Amino acid sequence: MENLNILLSRIPIINYHKIETNRDIGITTRTPKQFADDMHFLYEHNYHTITFKSLSDGAKIPENPVIITFDDAYQSFYVSAYPLLKELNFSAVIYVPVNYLGCWNDWDVQYYGKRYKHITKEELLEIHNGGMEIGSHTLSHRMLTALDRDEAEKEIKGSKEKLESLLDDKIVSISYPFSRFNQSVLELTEKAGYSFGVASLYFRKLQEKYQLLGIKRFNIYRIDGKKAFQKKVEKNNVQPLVLRDWLIQKGGIATNIHQLLTNRGK
Repeated sequence: MENLNILLSRIPIINYHKIETNRDIGITTRTPKQFADDMHFLYEHNYHTITFKSLSDGAKIPENPVIITFDDAYQSFYVSAYPLLKELNFSAVIYVPVNYLGCWNDWDVQYYGKRYKHITKEELLEIHNGGMEIGSHTLSHRMLTALDRDEAEKEIKGSKEKLESLLDDKIVSISYPFSRFNQSVLELTEKAGYSFGVASLYFRKLQEKYQLLGIKRFNIYRIDGKKAFQKKVEKNNVQPLVLRDWLIQKGGIATNIHQLLTNRGK
């Protein structure tokens, strides 16, 4: 197999959060209709889904590979995305904030106190047995770069251990909350035994030894039309979207500040 760093730089990696009709203060929610249009585009254009676990296991890579990821493991994934993925014989990677399984997302900032529920342990086991890869989104979705090294290690290592115990399977990938990581976080991620780490749209050059722990991907936002989605998948004429998405991600500072002020974390 060719160098994984080079391979993954060519494979489109797209990321979702909530799949539902309710709108929130952010724009990471994709409606079920939008999500269905996205998946049918991939299906009709002969894209084939793979996961980081399949790469780790050395599975043969199909033509037109794509990796679909979901941050936060909201219950809307189980209700609105999982049935369609099964219907199309697609796989995906679901990143779980482990201590919030079956709980509401009180780590996040929402207007009028609106909350969203995360999937339960039973639902997590079901989607794992249904062919989805489960990855870590730490224990409590705290911003790792704001924690001391011991706390960051607890979040990174502890989530992997809990998931492996629950699923009786190896956890090979992690998604960094808020896509924030630094040298210390990369070192702790490697030490914990992860093979892959993902973050959405960042600008930095990593040492070669850490490149698989800082893989870039595109978030798919509510405001992304069909052309924008296609550009992100095909990585074609995507620079204007890169700048726009970078500015959008800066809007996540409200939740970052909320966590720092309240020391939020289960």
